Amino acid sequence: MNAISSAEILFADDNHSDLDLVKFALEEKEITKKLFCVLDGVEALDFLLCQGKYIDRQYESLPGLVVLDLNLPKVSGLEVLDRLRENPRTKDIPVVIFSSSVDPDDVSRSYSRGANGFIVKPADFFEFSDVIAGIIRFWLPD
Repeated sequence: MNAISSAEILFADDNHSDLDLVKFALEEKEITKKLFCVLDGVEALDFLLCQGKYIDRQYESLPGLVVLDLNLPKVSGLEVLDRLRENPRTKDIPVVIFSSSVDPDDVSRSYSRGANGFIVKPADFFEFSDVIAGIIRFWLPD
């Protein structure tokens, strides 16, 4: 049986600055969820499917939330989403697309492929922090 953990978040983004902002937001907002950060789509899939360098990760434990950038290297965010939704083990994990794209087609494609949310990354540092905290508190309430 798979257990979705409300205390774990997987954040997939190749922008190191955005990852630093996410870590800062969790600290600043006193959110005590465990954050795992990956830099590309292959690493995201490896983490979620317990393969590659994550082969020793407990296969039964799944993060309670996945936050994906659309433009991940190696495997795109939409391809990661497709793989999650077609796998019976990961199909129910909430996935929020967190992207700088404002293209309505990106939004439509994300929802049609099973995203639970689509949020445009704010450019403002403080707004970014508030949005990240809001996403986490909405999907993983204490």
